[in-house]
Amino acid sequence: SDPQGEVIASVEAEPGLLQSIFPRNSYRWICDNMGSPVILQEKVRGLTCIEVVMPVYLSNDAVGEPYSRKIVGYLRLATNVTQARAELAGAGNQLLRIAIGVVLLVVPCSLVITRQIVHPLRDLAQTAREITRGATRVRARVRSKDEIGQLAQAFNVMTDRLVQSQMEMLQLNAQLEARVEQRTRQLEELAARDPLTGLYNRRHFDDVIAREYAAAQRYNEDLTCVMMDLDNFKVTNDRFGHRVGDEILIMLGEAINGQLRSSDIAARYGGDEFILLLVKTSSSAAATLTERIVSQFNEAIKGRFMEMPVTVSIGAASLSRTHAE
Repeated sequence: SDPQGEVIASVEAEPGLLQSIFPRNSYRWICDNMGSPVILQEKVRGLTCIEVVMPVYLSNDAVGEPYSRKIVGYLRLATNVTQARAELAGAGNQLLRIAIGVVLLVVPCSLVITRQIVHPLRDLAQTAREITRGATRVRARVRSKDEIGQLAQAFNVMTDRLVQSQMEMLQLNAQLEARVEQRTRQLEELAARDPLTGLYNRRHFDDVIAREYAAAQRYNEDLTCVMMDLDNFKVTNDRFGHRVGDEILIMLGEAINGQLRSSDIAARYGGDEFILLLVKTSSSAAATLTERIVSQFNEAIKGRFMEMPVTVSIGAASLSRTHAE
């Protein structure tokens, strides 16, 4: 406006805002933005300004294309931003210093966190790998009482329980193997025994005599084989019955078993035939042994059956005397 208050030109953000303050017949000027703000540097006084230049049109030329309107002048606005720029530069420098300080603080903190978290976890993983390879005595190191330390303690407890379970399984396995071995020996023993007399059967005796015969020849030791059978056994069975016959066989088996040494072998060779293998025994010593067996058997018969026509026939062969093969 001029000194008299007349408006020379005006700019409205939205049309109609200044209707109440303008006279009806006054001129109205329209300004368009000519371009983006430009930063200017005044080197002599060290000033920095932001400048905006806008063209001014008559209001009557406001309608139409921008290039066809008549420009009556330009409006040039400049604002001194030297102090604001200095303040922004100072704020930027301050932010830069803060950022550098934060970085310098974060790096050692990261190293500390890495040392406190990553290293224990790495040690824990290494311990787990060693345990999987069979090193059951390895344990994780408990460095602290925080969550990592609690994890290491829980890992050690788990490892202890795992080792204990393995030991229990090994013990159970050993016990099971011992029981299986014992049961196998029992079954083998039962398979090698005569079920009536409890002496060995013929098949087992054939295996033993082949082994003992070879050992006696190798070491030049004596070996005596004795065969015994019951006389009149068929007559006894027919007269008194098979149950009595079984009792007589049991009596002879008990007499033989009662006189043998642990190294000797006795077997029921057939129906009423028995065979003895006497290791490192001469024929004369074998004769003495058979006399004791017959004596014990005769006493058992007399004590059970007064008039039983049962006797024992005996034959013997030895390596040193008869050289029997």
